[in-house]
Amino acid sequence: MFKALNGEAGQKLKEDINKAGFTFLMWADGGSRNIITKDKPVYTPEDLKGLKIRVMNSQLMVDALNSMGAIATPMEQGEVYTAIEQGVLDGWENNPVTLLTLKLYEVSKAFSWTQHFMVPDMVLISDNVFQKLSPEQQQAIKEAAAEAEAKQRELWDAYIGNTVKELESHGVTFTEIDDLSPFIERAKPIWNSYKEQYGSELITLIEQAKQK
Repeated sequence: MFKALNGEAGQKLKEDINKAGFTFLMWADGGSRNIITKDKPVYTPEDLKGLKIRVMNSQLMVDALNSMGAIATPMEQGEVYTAIEQGVLDGWENNPVTLLTLKLYEVSKAFSWTQHFMVPDMVLISDNVFQKLSPEQQQAIKEAAAEAEAKQRELWDAYIGNTVKELESHGVTFTEIDDLSPFIERAKPIWNSYKEQYGSELITLIEQAKQK
């Protein structure tokens, strides 16, 4: 992901950010999104068959989870706990931090590292504000953002490690998936459909970054 964001794909995104009236400062690691179910780990797309998995209200997320074999179910995050408890949902998808902070480990104990989405955070500043600063102030902010970007990734990795340990103490099991290629194959039609919808330039740059 960061190869793409720090390369040509990221540069294209920054250009769009600038057009929207912002100055880009840094990318931040938000971790990966993974399948979390009540008690049954997921190893293959076949394990998702028939499972109602909560996703955000995003067509991309709905399409991707459906392509992987699940029944994607858009729902507000705050409703997930009760929905799993009542059997309306079989699971949901997110990162360990969300599982811990919302205490969803009380109703969903099986965490599978599908890593099907990576959604980076970003730090921006309004162009209107940024342009009022002196060149020295602008440079200082950019330098601080570059340092913060590297440090945040380091802190995030440590944070995730500590979070996993705490979740394990609450009875959550973490399942590594030896081969993610079946999930990747299932998702390929989504890539192709988005190329048709939005053009191939950005997705091609991302694919090229994966090869480096």
